[in-house]
Amino acid sequence: MRNGVYKPVRIFIATPGDLMPERNAFLDVINEVNNIKAHRSGFHIEGLGWEQTLPGKGRPQALINSEIEKCDLFIMLLWERWGTPTGEYSSGTEEEFYVAKNLNEQENRPEMWLFFKESDNADSRITSFRQKQCEQSQSFFYHTFESTTRWKDMLRQFLCQWLDKLEDTVSNNPCASNTTTSEQFNIFYRVSYQDWVGSDLQVDPIIYFTIEDSSSLEIWKRLSIEEKKCYIYDRLSDYLGLTLGANPYLAQLRYKRSDSQYILLATISRKYQDSLEQSRVFIPPDYTHLCAKSVAEVPFEGYT
Repeated sequence: MRNGVYKPVRIFIATPGDLMPERNAFLDVINEVNNIKAHRSGFHIEGLGWEQTLPGKGRPQALINSEIEKCDLFIMLLWERWGTPTGEYSSGTEEEFYVAKNLNEQENRPEMWLFFKESDNADSRITSFRQKQCEQSQSFFYHTFESTTRWKDMLRQFLCQWLDKLEDTVSNNPCASNTTTSEQFNIFYRVSYQDWVGSDLQVDPIIYFTIEDSSSLEIWKRLSIEEKKCYIYDRLSDYLGLTLGANPYLAQLRYKRSDSQYILLATISRKYQDSLEQSRVFIPPDYTHLCAKSVAEVPFEGYT
């Protein structure tokens, strides 16, 4: 972390439409690796793909390609489907591959990983691509996997190893070496959110992080202002998908004092891909700011 900001590393995932479980797992693994590895090393991983591409004027695939130009790592997965033509290539995934490949050859970035999900019914173009790019020219080393679970395990391991290689590039990382910051991982919170989708209420989408035990509150109090800002930024980054498409994304950290009364600990407002410096963060100067539970609040199970 430099000047209180994690160094962003961006990973683009390219797949045809038959690998949606793997795309969803990709985001899950990024959240895990951010929590168990990246943040402690001074990095924050951002996942990129067609889902994160903002609407705009121009050829749709060209807009998606612009995300590849930002990435540090390009991951391509193929299974049975090749995809649909883009007007310039036989599929969007193929075009994304060549955009990344050309960048890599010209600028030595992004790093490129190729994966193939095992199948006896793969499109012949996938077999041809694999032979040409990986086996005949030996331009790319690749891995195969048989299930989404195996893909998650492989990706988690490879990303942690990749971060080990990047770690030497991070300098002046006060949070990574600060013993107080390590306490952050002992702060326990419950996640909930409200969204405008399917709601008659005119409310802005927001993600809530609720601390319910006094021990976690005491750890929060011991953090410096910069550490508190980093913490709320990281939590919102981990859960952007809960209010997908919001602009800006909002989050609130609070302490539950009673069933109807909460103490405000921090708020943040940020746009997608904003750094901490670009975000609007408010840390109350004391612990007297009260906030009420929203009637539109929805619990999110699966994280603690």
